[in-house]
Amino acid sequence: MAVKSSIGVQGKFLNIEIKKKLKSFKSIKEGEVNPDEKKKVTNIVFEPGADTKPIPKLVNHLEKKFGLMSSDNNSYDFGTLRGGKAITHRVNFIIKNISKKTPTKVFEKGTTEVFNQALINNKKFKSGTDILNDKDTRKELDKIFKGYEGELTKWSHTFYEQQKEFLKEFGKNEWSAFEYDNERDFVKFFADQIKRVGRTLTKDKKGNIMVVEPVGRYEVWNPSDIWAAYKLPQVQKDIENNLSPETQSLAELNSMLIDMFKKRRLVGISLKLIGKGKEAKLVYRNDKPENMRIANIETLDFKDIEFDINNIWAPGVATVYIKYGKYFSVNLTRNDSGITFASQINRTAAQGGNTPVDMVQKLLKTNVTSNTYSKNINDYPKSFDEFAEKAKEYEKLYDTVKPYFSGAPPFGGTGKSFVSTIQEEFGGETKSGKKGVNGTAKLMLLTFFGNAFKITNKDKKKEFWTDILYMGMKVGGKGKGEFAPHVKIGEKSS
Repeated sequence: MAVKSSIGVQGKFLNIEIKKKLKSFKSIKEGEVNPDEKKKVTNIVFEPGADTKPIPKLVNHLEKKFGLMSSDNNSYDFGTLRGGKAITHRVNFIIKNISKKTPTKVFEKGTTEVFNQALINNKKFKSGTDILNDKDTRKELDKIFKGYEGELTKWSHTFYEQQKEFLKEFGKNEWSAFEYDNERDFVKFFADQIKRVGRTLTKDKKGNIMVVEPVGRYEVWNPSDIWAAYKLPQVQKDIENNLSPETQSLAELNSMLIDMFKKRRLVGISLKLIGKGKEAKLVYRNDKPENMRIANIETLDFKDIEFDINNIWAPGVATVYIKYGKYFSVNLTRNDSGITFASQINRTAAQGGNTPVDMVQKLLKTNVTSNTYSKNINDYPKSFDEFAEKAKEYEKLYDTVKPYFSGAPPFGGTGKSFVSTIQEEFGGETKSGKKGVNGTAKLMLLTFFGNAFKITNKDKKKEFWTDILYMGMKVGGKGKGEFAPHVKIGEKSS
């Protein structure tokens, strides 16, 4: 093995070589190479959207000349052992965040590319850096991330952890190549098939099957972003042959998918971002009764559920929180059409998903005979005058919710009150310039909780609130087959 060149005292020769080589790279400027000799570190900064292809080229050159002791994502310790002691200098490649968020389509397609490289082309990746440094993989990822180049490095660690977990669990199967955004893509396939599937069916007078309650959009039923298929064309053919040309029940479809899931013929995969330095974990969902529940949720009692809902009456804000012990929460916030229910896995960067608003409304109607909550934002006051006409209705709701507030003002009267807050909200604007929306959002939130807190039965209370979380996590509470079987590859909680 050839003797490596010296990095020099405090990395002097290494930094000289870096600056010399970077002259040929247009994406790097002189002022973006920042050596800190005291700390034996050199930072090379890429501006948002800059071409990051120089990184593996430069790393390979420096490794050949000076030696490479270790690497971690985009940090490299160059140098060699001298007299039994490691003499190194660290080089960090820093890619600044870009303002435009990477579209879901981009990183999902990136995942399929890395999966195919690992499964079909038998690539052995040991880190996110390995993925970026692999010539064939990098070429395809550069095409996928065109226009979002500055984000590729952020996702490389996620890609590595995802494929590692998948291979550990399913690597022995001879999977077909992953398809994405084409006519063989299972997401598109099921999005079309689900149009003739119903949660509840009936028959008309002529005996024709009719949908009473449609499944809705693909995303409501199935959180899978990509699919692993064994002999893909045959799997799709079998599904088409087993689905009625007319209408079919969701239970039948889920039963068929569970059977394929168990036989390792078809596996839906939900993908989540894995934070830097974090590990991924693969979790089964809805393939059997015990995986339609989450143990940490099942052990909760109603008293373990915390309602952080003061923002209903506090001015200037309109997001509230339901906390389920240490591990989970649901955030309720406004959007243009109403209120969203977003589940969150605490202590991680992972989100569980949104609870379908149609299901929330159905759940309330089932449990509250006098339910007045509507998912439609147009059913609520758009001005203070409209609110004043229904003030007595909202006062009753306020009295129901008030025990769950802390430090809440009275509903009305002189001085600070809920009424004065609503008046203020309808007269104000959000940072984005939308007028009065917080007023309407607060009334929607008050109406939701005012109806939900009417549930007094101990068991029904717990089931109602845990079902909202289950539906956001896309799992069926207590063995309910409302969602498709799948695996989730998300961040491992500490």
